Amino acid sequence: MKTELLGKIAKINPRVPVELSSDASRTVHFVPMSELSEKGFILPNGTRRLGEVIKGYTYFENGDVLVAKITPCMENGKAALVEGLEHDVAFGSTEFHVLRPNQEVDGKYLFYMIWNPVFRHQAEIKMTGSAGQKRVPKTFLERFEIPLPKLEEQKRIAAILDKTNTICRKRQETIAELEALEDSVFAFTVGTRARGYADWKEVTIESLAASHKGAMRTGPFGSSLLHSEFVDEGIAVLGIDNAVQNRFAWDQRRFITPEKYEEMKRYTVYPNDVIITIMGTVGRSAVIPKDIPTAITTKHIATLTIDTKIAEPEFVSQAMHRHPVIAMQMTNRGAIMNSWNLGLIKSLKVPLPPIEVQREFTKRVRQLHELRNNLESGVSEAYNLFNSLVQRAFKGEL
Repeated sequence: MKTELLGKIAKINPRVPVELSSDASRTVHFVPMSELSEKGFILPNGTRRLGEVIKGYTYFENGDVLVAKITPCMENGKAALVEGLEHDVAFGSTEFHVLRPNQEVDGKYLFYMIWNPVFRHQAEIKMTGSAGQKRVPKTFLERFEIPLPKLEEQKRIAAILDKTNTICRKRQETIAELEALEDSVFAFTVGTRARGYADWKEVTIESLAASHKGAMRTGPFGSSLLHSEFVDEGIAVLGIDNAVQNRFAWDQRRFITPEKYEEMKRYTVYPNDVIITIMGTVGRSAVIPKDIPTAITTKHIATLTIDTKIAEPEFVSQAMHRHPVIAMQMTNRGAIMNSWNLGLIKSLKVPLPPIEVQREFTKRVRQLHELRNNLESGVSEAYNLFNSLVQRAFKGEL
């Protein structure tokens, strides 16, 4: 298939037209880097007068393709086809490159040709500048080659990729709606809007823990467990990433040897334990699943074994990040904190619903989590399909 240099089929960073620059009072859109999404669209952040932005910002119009040129925004996929701007013209971050396609290339097709791993990988190699401030040079764009079938074929390919990308986005939106639904289920079942809420007794988190020694624990501390002691397989080690989504998830896998585990046994986590992040991203929580293999935690996690006769682990976990009473206590103790401790967690108070109400809440939450897991699996499959189609299109095989 015929290929062509971007510099021959698109203007790179076009200048502001003379006829436009003479109208300083004209209303234009404004798009900072934060409003260029990694999901392939832009969200204009209000409007400005042309005279306010014509110097010091990047000019673009409907039909142009934007791509971030600075690290890590470029590697993360910040790019978009500009369309639907009410005022046609916009200005934005100086860290944008602008591609204006000529009559040989369809704008949406051009967008997909630069919104893919092949482009990002090659662009990353060609970046210039110091660490943290590396940028994709204009010359890379001018010399980058893309397959260029006939215009009608470009539109056909772009339509296929568009439909697949829309499926991915809609599934993600459904997942976001499930999160909002979970908020409502909490509020109306075990939260402030639940029936009988005013009559519930306020108790400390410590009072909900099991009675045995070590039911609330953190660690290991200091040099007891070093990164250099992690191995490729063995006994699992849980960290912030396992709870950061406010539900248990496997992400980065860390292990220690069985011999090291013998030293760390007191930090073992068990099914139905609640883990809470206490360093870095604090206050995230999750319930340990029933099928957990033998595992311990890092020093970034507090672990709570709950007395299930009086409290459901799922209620305790969700209350840590959803209950406004707990949020207010944290605000009163110093607003946003970057570290918690076990004493703080023990002292937190929460209105305690009847155990049968908590159990009904747990049942509903597990149903929502199962639905979400199925949707996320579908999103992963959809993105795999999308990436596969993009790669085939880039090779001229679609």
